[in-house]
Amino acid sequence: MPEHDAELDSGIDEGRWRLAKALFAAAVRMEATSRSDWLDACCRDDPALRDLVSRLLDQDERDGDPIASTVRRAAHSTACRIQARAKRRSS
Repeated sequence: MPEHDAELDSGIDEGRWRLAKALFAAAVRMEATSRSDWLDACCRDDPALRDLVSRLLDQDERDGDPIASTVRRAAHSTACRIQARAKRRSS
């Protein structure tokens, strides 16, 4: 996650920053094609929060290794599918 950057979060209270970080953490695990609609739904009444999370995601893409990010998301997705499959089998 991008660091608590003054350029991104100047004037943001701690509770709002925690919410933005939580949304970022969820969004970064999603396929890029799903993020926009998900953020629209989550931030329907707060376009400024949506903008902040979008900027965090943009910064993460610029600063991070896009290949490593893709691998992390794929690994997470695969792990979730395996857990769901195991849960169905044990039921």
